[in-house]
Amino acid sequence: MSPAARGARSGRDAVTIGRRSLGKVFFGFAALFVVLLPLYPSYRGSFVVGLGLFLVAHLLYIVAFATRSGLHRSKIRAVVVILLYSAILAYILFPHLGEMVIPVSVYLIVITGMGMLAALRRMDGRGLLYGALAFLLSESLIAIDRFLAPVPAASCATIITYYSVQHAITHSFLEEARGFG
Repeated sequence: MSPAARGARSGRDAVTIGRRSLGKVFFGFAALFVVLLPLYPSYRGSFVVGLGLFLVAHLLYIVAFATRSGLHRSKIRAVVVILLYSAILAYILFPHLGEMVIPVSVYLIVITGMGMLAALRRMDGRGLLYGALAFLLSESLIAIDRFLAPVPAASCATIITYYSVQHAITHSFLEEARGFG
């Protein structure tokens, strides 16, 4: 193997190792959230702690989704839908957020960015996009239930959408890895 080929391969190996490490960090944060939050359900700050942990998770998703993303005409509609959805959600929720307006606004901006990058990522299939859209739905249910009006079976719907999200995103990345491996 030529030195150039070895260098290219070691670069790919480093990227693969970096992605694996990033995945481990993400799932570590997710596990921490899933384990700690139920221990403190009545703790007033548990919502803010959860918001912070998921903010970090979405930032990690953004890093993962940013590779291989690009603006293509076919993807503009999905990006516009995500932006409109988030703008409407912000408009509806904003008057009811009180002291949570800044943390929720920052979170909404980050999750919207995550959704947009999922829409723009060059991948076969739409699992990643569907996962990101389900994440927006899941987080919307939490926000509407907490700040606007009770949503019947909100906890159940949130858990179902959350695990659907994780499945769709993980499946998309595994399929992509098989395609390149």
